[in-house]
Amino acid sequence: MAAAVKKAPKITYGLKNLHYAVMEIAEDGTVSYGSVKSFPGAVKISLSPDGEIFEFRADDGVYYECDGSDGYTGDLEVALVPDEFKIDVFGWEKDSDGLLHEVSGAPHKHIALMGQMATDAVAKRVVFYDVFCGRPNLEYETKQKTMNVLTQKMSLTCRPIESNGKNYVKSSTTPEASEDKYNNFFKAVKLPEAAA
Repeated sequence: MAAAVKKAPKITYGLKNLHYAVMEIAEDGTVSYGSVKSFPGAVKISLSPDGEIFEFRADDGVYYECDGSDGYTGDLEVALVPDEFKIDVFGWEKDSDGLLHEVSGAPHKHIALMGQMATDAVAKRVVFYDVFCGRPNLEYETKQKTMNVLTQKMSLTCRPIESNGKNYVKSSTTPEASEDKYNNFFKAVKLPEAAA
């Protein structure tokens, strides 16, 4: 009996299962990642391509062109940035009295950012390998007659990372992804393997 052909998605309409893992760079430049942690409360990720198309003209026309892909820039909107994320990524400190302190000048860590988008077929899972997050915006207002939820936004810069001689910005599952790869996607950050 032939295996069932998995349907390719035509639309995407949701966002959930946001996760992150702190990037660690060894002295020799080798990249690894810490444990993957959940980041609840995802509302929206909005990213625009970064980089220009390079053209070289010869013979009275475009002789060579390439996409100077430098990744993406944009925003992540969430219900509330978790304290654990602020400590892991922004270098904030929690003292023995349970107070959380924002430390001026603390170095921000780069992360891998992972998430899941609902589609009309199997949900797509995505990882961005090198993400730098700006501090979240702060907004407070008095309580109104109707509840007005105030979300938080962080700027994102997603850059390529080198693996096996190539620069990768992100990876995502496809309908052909093995069940093992799909089910274990959020357990660890795996850099792309060399092509066969």
